[in-house]
Amino acid sequence: MIAIGPLEPADRARWQELFEGYNTFYERTLPAETYDEKWEAFQANKNIHALCARVDGTLAGITHFFKHPSTSGPEVCCRSAG
Repeated sequence: MIAIGPLEPADRARWQELFEGYNTFYERTLPAETYDEKWEAFQANKNIHALCARVDGTLAGITHFFKHPSTSGPEVCCRSAG
């Protein structure tokens, strides 16, 4: 079964593993403190957000997103997947 929902504090290590894999795919290397900063921001859930996919209860995928103003309508959503 696949379930979509918020990241939980216990997901920290697996989230970082998935996010590092995403960055490796795009040939990017982020400093360790960036992972700490983004995790804290996702947990605060104010300006940037994260959701995860769990397959049979195991964290299998992540997405990061934020809303921003649009000149042609209501706020829009931008995302990146990991």
